[in-house]
Amino acid sequence: MTEDIIIIIGAYLLSWFGIATFAYIGKRWRNMSPRNIVIVNVLVQIAYSVLFFYLLRYESAGGTGLLWFLLGLSLIFVQTIINFGSGLVVYILGRRDQPGQNG
Repeated sequence: MTEDIIIIIGAYLLSWFGIATFAYIGKRWRNMSPRNIVIVNVLVQIAYSVLFFYLLRYESAGGTGLLWFLLGLSLIFVQTIINFGSGLVVYILGRRDQPGQNG
């Protein structure tokens, strides 16, 4: 296994952990559907992953392979940050909405 594949696998695992965290926290606050959260995130991830894997596999001449690899990796991390940020916002708002917590 090459280092590039290990980096991609680690990025996807971190991203899926972010999706799972947001889905778990989201279901505890105002009954957000974890199924919908997961479906939307996975569909978005599949869409850009297929595009960048195609570009990486078939359109990577003259050094553009590194560009497609880094752009795909950066989109994975952007989605991860968005999911962790959304989970954090939902967690903070959920704690604020609970009665008896503010004194």
